[in-house]
Order: sequence, then C-alpha cells, then structure tokens
Amino acid sequence: MSKPYTGSDASLLLGTEELAKVKQYSFSASAGLLETTSLGDSTRTFTPGLRTYTGSATLIYYKDDDNSNDASTLLKSIINTNTSGLTSSDTKALTMRLTDGATNGDVAMNVYITGANFSASPGEILEAQISFQATGDLSTVTI
Repeated sequence: MSKPYTGSDASLLLGTEELAKVKQYSFSASAGLLETTSLGDSTRTFTPGLRTYTGSATLIYYKDDDNSNDASTLLKSIINTNTSGLTSSDTKALTMRLTDGATNGDVAMNVYITGANFSASPGEILEAQISFQATGDLSTVTI
C-alpha cells in the first residue's frame, strides 16, 4: 500500500541530534550548465557545470529544560561578534530526514548558515528563520 509522507515524518538534525523545534524546512539542488556552442553552430550545446545545494528552515525559538537552545546554536553561526566574518570552522553538519518506521531517508551535508532573522508578534511564538548553503558534496543521500 502506498504511503504519502507528511511533516510528521520529517526532521532536521544538527550533527547527530534532532533539532527539537523545527516548524518547516526546504532544500533545493541545482546544476549549472556551461555553454559549449561555437561560432557557426545553429543550436546551443552545453556541458554540466557545478552543483549547488541551498535551503532554509523555520525554527521555534525556545529554551529546553537543560537551558539548551538548538535555534541559538545555528543563529550564532552568523549573528556574533566575530570581526573576521565566516570561517571554515563555522560549518555545521545538517541532515534532513524522512522517517518511515525503522527506515530513515537522509540528505546530509556540511553547510554555512548564510542568513538569519527573527519574527515576533503579539500572541505568537517567536520564530527564527535561517538560510544555508552547502559546501562540498552531499555526505549522505538515502532518499
């Protein structure tokens, strides 16, 4: 019998730990093409170029019972007092997971957090949105 996946089947992991309060995430993969058309050709031709992986997530900003805060860990990658900007030590291991019983479908990568913002309004839970850019190849693809 077929099974449609829902948000209940999805999770986002930072390293090996599931981020507890994720409202949504998205992921995009694209491949660039390099034009190889020569003068005199009547049709454009291309060869594969570089791949790019980007994404975003909306995190519910909260403090856990042990005072940990998953959203804060990601936000501090870009919102900090470091005067030298992003460095190679600022990469984070992120995994997007779909769970089907005991089977996990993962897309894992090392990313730089490239954007962050907060959203707050009366009567609503504080949310933090992040955007990220993968660096290097995907480390796991089991979807």
